[in-house]
Parts: sequence; C-alpha cells; structure tokens
Amino acid sequence: MWQVLTSPLLAIAAGTTTASSQGIDVRAPEFSAHIRNGAVVELKAADGTSYVRAAREPGGATIHREETAHATAALEAHTELTSGQSAAASYGEFADLPGARLEARYALDTDTGDLVIEQRATGAAPGIWGVGCWLDEIPLDYAILVPGGSGLRLTRDTPGPAFQYDYPMTWEVQLVIIEGPAGGCCAWAEDPRGRYKRLVVERRATGWRIGLISINDAPFDALTSCESVRWRVSTYTGDWRVPARRYRDWWEATSQPVPVVQQQPAWVRDMRGCVITGLDLAILERLSTQFDPAQTMLYVYDWRAAGYDRDYPDYARMRPELLPYIARAHALGFRVMLHVNYFGVDPLHPAYAQFERYQVRSPWGAHDKEWWIWSLAEPEIRFAYINPACRAWRDFFTQAMVDLCRQTGADALHLDQTLCIFNDHNGRIDGLSMLEGNLALHRQLREALPQVALSGEGLNEITCRYEAFAQRHVWGLDHTKGTFDRRWLQAAHPISSYILRPFTVMYG
Repeated sequence: MWQVLTSPLLAIAAGTTTASSQGIDVRAPEFSAHIRNGAVVELKAADGTSYVRAAREPGGATIHREETAHATAALEAHTELTSGQSAAASYGEFADLPGARLEARYALDTDTGDLVIEQRATGAAPGIWGVGCWLDEIPLDYAILVPGGSGLRLTRDTPGPAFQYDYPMTWEVQLVIIEGPAGGCCAWAEDPRGRYKRLVVERRATGWRIGLISINDAPFDALTSCESVRWRVSTYTGDWRVPARRYRDWWEATSQPVPVVQQQPAWVRDMRGCVITGLDLAILERLSTQFDPAQTMLYVYDWRAAGYDRDYPDYARMRPELLPYIARAHALGFRVMLHVNYFGVDPLHPAYAQFERYQVRSPWGAHDKEWWIWSLAEPEIRFAYINPACRAWRDFFTQAMVDLCRQTGADALHLDQTLCIFNDHNGRIDGLSMLEGNLALHRQLREALPQVALSGEGLNEITCRYEAFAQRHVWGLDHTKGTFDRRWLQAAHPISSYILRPFTVMYG
C-alpha cells in the first residue's frame, strides 16, 4: 500500500496548459529536477552540475504488457515540489493501450532529501506485468555502475546499445549509480519485501536512458494492474562508495545479514583460498605443501557415482574414493566442500514424478518448463528446475543433505545455481514466491546443519543472507568455450563486492 510521506498533497492531472508551463519542478536542498510525462528529464546538483537533461526524443512513464512497453504522452500541469511536499499525477494516452491509466506519486523526503516515486498502473486489457519510471537522458561522459554481473561499469565504449538486468538474478542489488568525476546521482528501490524488478540501461548517440521497472508476481495473463515499489532518486558528492555505502547500510539494517566475522561455523572467517579439485590423493598431498590447509577449502565437484550433474537428486551413491579423500584432507587440516544442486531433478529419476508439477515455468511466451540442458555431453545432461517454494521439495532436499553430511563429514555444501530465482508462471506455491522459497531453503539448511557452511553460484541480496561463500562469474569470460571478450572484462567493477562482501566470501 502507498504511504503519504509528507504533507500537503498536491493533486495534479494532465492538463492543457502550454508546454513551457507543464511538468513538475522539484526543488530539493541538494538538487533540482524536472518531471515530464512521468519521467525524470532533468536532474542538477546544487552546484549546477547536470546529471540528467532533456532528451531530443523524450520518453515517458511506461506500462508493460506482454512484449510491449507502452509509454504515456500525457503531460502534467505545472507545479513545484519542495521539501516536505508530495504530489499526485494521473496519466493516460498510452500508445496502443486504450483505457490504460497510471497514477503516480512524487515526494521529497524531509529526512533524506530523496525524490520518492511510486506508481500504480491499470489497463483494460489483461496481461500487464510491469510499470516503469525513467531517467532520460544522462550524458555519455558519465558511467553507469550496475551491481549486476558480479559488478559492472558501463561506459560509452562498452559493447552493445542496450542492457537489461533482472532482479535478483542479474541485477544483484537493487541500486544503480550514475558516476561523474566528483559526484553523481543514483536510484534504488526501498523494497524490503523483495519484488521482482528490472533495470534497463539504453545508450543512444546523445546519452544514456535508465528504466526502473517494477514487475508483478507471475502469472501475468489475467492481470490488469501493477503497483510499483518505492523508488528513491538522489545526488551525491564524492566517489561511488558514498551512495553504495548508504544503500548497504539501509539493506543491512533491513535484512540483517550476519557478517562473515560473526558467522558459524567459525572456521569460515579463516579461509583465504579455495581449490577446485578432483579426488586424486597425490595431488592432495602436493596441495598441502603449497597452501596453508587451515586457511584453504577444497571444492570437490565430481564425487557422485552418477557423474557430474547427472541423476539429481541422487546424493546417496558416491565414488569409492570420496571418503578416503575427505579423511586424508581433514587429517592435513583442509576443509572440504561438496558440489550439489539446489533445485535439480533429472526427468529419469523417480523423484521427478513427485515434483514435476512444481517445475518452474517461464512467465513469458508459451510458459515453457525451465531445464538445464547440456547437449555437448554424451548422453545429454538434462535436469528440471524445481521451485524451492514447494515445502515438500525443501524437506526432501534438506534430508538428503543431512544424510550426506553425516555420512561424509563434509564441512560445506556448494549449492549450484542458487542465483537462478525465476518469476515462476506457476505462481505462489505453499504461499511463497520462488524468491521467498530460495530464502526458505537456505534457512532450513542452516537450521538443520548449523556446523556446515553454505556456498552458492553467483551472489545477490537474497542468497547473501545465508551463504558464507559464493562462486562469482566474470562477465565476458566463457569458461565452457575457453573464450573471453576483453572489452567486457574491462567493464568489471567492485560495486557488488563492496555491498555484499562483508557477508559472503567470494571465490572464482
């Protein structure tokens, strides 16, 4: 539900005043802004530095239905918004979407000085999945910092004209920063619940355009409305760490993740190295001469009798070398982590009949089932993605992990593909979205195995709360093909690490 942040409330409707007197002028202590067609088209710092300027081809607030983003052409009547005030505006005239309306509320937060934007879209036609506000346009001299893809800095030289990051899979932290030489501006979602959302970054010849899109929980087919999260926009002085630290402080207070230095089991704070290894005892002996075992974790990925990524969720049958390997590793002082998959079920495994109805489906198109398919192997590797919102799956998987750790004495579990958090077309299962199910499975494992550390693939605000370790990807590096793109490697930036690293140790 919307909340009125301040008073008074100024009602605004699309009017017929002249173009020069239309739009909302925002006067904050640290910046000034102008809103037109529901988009932020100007944003200047108090010293006059311009971060957002009027575009040659201005856009507007958008309603997203099926495969189309419908932008409004409606204009606001002129008003001024200053600290301690909020305003409402109503928009129609959405291209190819007759009968659609968007109600927006703008406010200047008295405590922080932020511009706060909230939207509610309605339309006569079903299939509405999102509502978007935009910053249009940003000079190309500025860089766009995205806490996604392990951390990226997009510049005029970054390959590609448009970039899309979906929270929480590829947009790992719900923040975006526009970086100038001595300051900049930022936008973030004040969303403790964890709604699905999307960041769009478009690079035109004349500047950047940024879209902040709130997304409904799937299924979308019958939906005729969408309410946004609360977006905050502000400027900052200094380097990018200023807004990143402010966001991290808010997220930490809201989500209460445990810093690595306070986590249990206590040994996780001592780890300084991770070695991805097989079960060769001769190599293990040599590793003990090259690494300090007390500070090293051995990540054993191919230990199951069925082979790597095959016959999930069979975790009972293991290669005969495993137990002697773990015993020797422990004797040398190493910690051992075993590879598992947090939602994988082979369609030929007996468990598939039990869990097939909970297989994740795409919210788009024909709502196909989601699979991992590796056709380069012989025979092909294939397994279904089961939504961890299903309580029966969480119980099944947790018991399998308890049995595995008791039998092997493993110190940690690598939960593969935990970054995969889809907006499942099946809708809520046992009352939970897949995002909430991901959290529930992590929490259940930690409660069942308090002395076993958890690791995951990728890292975001969701998985960071319970994972002591995380395997990070390098954007532009394809390890399966042994190829890389140096232009994308140069886009790597520590913004994601800065926000998430206090709570999770990262490894390659």
